[in-house]
Amino acid sequence: MDVLSLRPRDKTSDGIAAAITRMDDVLVTLRGRHAALQGARRGVLLTGDDAALARNETEARGVALDIDRLTVAAEDLRADLSITRGRESLTRLEGLRTAAHEAVAAFRSFWTTEYEGHARAIAAGLAKERSARTALAMVAEAVAAAHRDPNVSAAGGVGAFEVEALPSAYHGAATARSPSSLVCLPAARPALPIAWPAPSGPRGEAAAYAS
Repeated sequence: MDVLSLRPRDKTSDGIAAAITRMDDVLVTLRGRHAALQGARRGVLLTGDDAALARNETEARGVALDIDRLTVAAEDLRADLSITRGRESLTRLEGLRTAAHEAVAAFRSFWTTEYEGHARAIAAGLAKERSARTALAMVAEAVAAAHRDPNVSAAGGVGAFEVEALPSAYHGAATARSPSSLVCLPAARPALPIAWPAPSGPRGEAAAYAS
């Protein structure tokens, strides 16, 4: 039996596990053969000559030796497999740590060099949105008052009066929301508002999310 031919083809855990499977398969065959030889020995003792008995015993010893060699080799590989799997787990862990370090470094770079500019731009945009909503509300209120004003009616009435709406249709009719409700930039610490710097006034940061 050439035990070396059954050794792992590579030193990975998959390669070692495959070699153990090969050895176990061969061991099943060898044990079956050894059991058959042991069973045949009784018949050889009863009816065979010395040469037949010698052949039976020689083959049985050879098969038993192969079984012992493969059993020891498989046990050795199982110990190697445990160590290799542990090393591979540590390698994967180190890879995860490296990836996490790179991700944190990338975010830190963004936070220290870009975030403030984006946050200020968004805060300015939210202020424009609030101004537009206020202006639209004032128009709606004025139109309603005009409809109630007899002087305006005497002058011909308001008639068709349209004002451009705020952009929201591009979010989808079913989910149309104001831009302020979609702000989700991360805050580095609880005290730092998402829309930073926070809008001034009594409502502070809450005004950034008014819809």
